[in-house]
Amino acid sequence: MGNGKNIRDIPRLSPLPSGETQQSSVSDPQRILFIRPSALGDVCRSVGVVTALNRRFPNAKIDWLVQKSFVQAIEHHPGVHRVIPFDRTTLGKQIKKGKLKPIREWLRTLRQSEYDLVIDAQGLARSGFFAWCSRAPRRVGYRDAQELSWMFLNERVDAPRTMHTVDRMMRLADALDADATHPDLRLHTDPDDLSQVIVEYPDRYAVIAPTSRWAVTPNSRKNLLNTPTSIASSLSAVRANAFNVPRCSNSRRIIQRSLIGWVPRVFRS
Repeated sequence: MGNGKNIRDIPRLSPLPSGETQQSSVSDPQRILFIRPSALGDVCRSVGVVTALNRRFPNAKIDWLVQKSFVQAIEHHPGVHRVIPFDRTTLGKQIKKGKLKPIREWLRTLRQSEYDLVIDAQGLARSGFFAWCSRAPRRVGYRDAQELSWMFLNERVDAPRTMHTVDRMMRLADALDADATHPDLRLHTDPDDLSQVIVEYPDRYAVIAPTSRWAVTPNSRKNLLNTPTSIASSLSAVRANAFNVPRCSNSRRIIQRSLIGWVPRVFRS
């Protein structure tokens, strides 16, 4: 992990004007690894960092290390060169059984990729360890990263945990002289899937996902079912159409059935 002489704190840098792309120099990184394995909401909110890095280093190839179950959320992003799935469940079970070869081989692929720059946007021991295992000469992350994961970094960014998640992650892009003033949080999907949605729902629509991976208990069900009310009331101003997402857990279906039942009535009012 090196000595203290290789560790430096990175101040905020002046961002570029919105929409501009900075010219690359000989010293710019050519291979970048972005680490944000989970959770799904934070993964989706991290795309702004990748877009900013892509504009700052247009000639670099940016790989994204993400939990296997969230690959589809980012695999079609134009700024991502390659997605590296982290199969936490399978690898965890193998480690518990004393089978260390699979995780060693997976970590070896990180090192063999010869990254010039690694950004740890997760800030936990696991993600910091992944960054260190890459052996990248520049390993950037949060100065106050949790679980002592800052020990695996050699460039630390001042981004207090009291900041909004998006603003905090954009500090990492800002520290690398990328434009962090207007985060581009657009998600990209497979063109064929998008075409099917457009055919089925040609008008303006809104997707509402009021829960994440919470378990619905008898005590929490009533509150969860009431949660979407304020959302639908706000959306009624744009006269959108709501549709259901079929691939979801039973707890989400409970909430979505209530949404589909009365949200259209709000939009028609």
